[in-house]
Amino acid sequence: MKAPDELVKLAIRETLARQKIHSQKELAGVVRRMLRKGNSEYSVSEKRVRRLALLVSGVSLSVKSRKGRMPSACPVCSGELRKVYTHTLHGGRIISELACKACSYRGSGNRWVPRNYEFSLR
Repeated sequence: MKAPDELVKLAIRETLARQKIHSQKELAGVVRRMLRKGNSEYSVSEKRVRRLALLVSGVSLSVKSRKGRMPSACPVCSGELRKVYTHTLHGGRIISELACKACSYRGSGNRWVPRNYEFSLR
């Protein structure tokens, strides 16, 4: 059974108030265990926990990236990406960075694919 969004957000806030979390999988596991104390049938996916964590006020998300294909939308929140250009010596322009307008995602130097998330409470 899918856990209600507000209950998941509350569990995320309580978890991050106690500790800094170093991966999406770890956060989802802690939140899932917390939710199942109230109702053993509640479930929540890692992706859903990450997206709901972005909506909780005071939550800070740090994204480490690896090399991969340049995304068309933010790989963290599916938001719009802003392209930052650099001028070359020959007068051309290249994309040097992608920055999300909605969350803290930033990709640069051909490192576009998220490999690790760190969650904390400000």
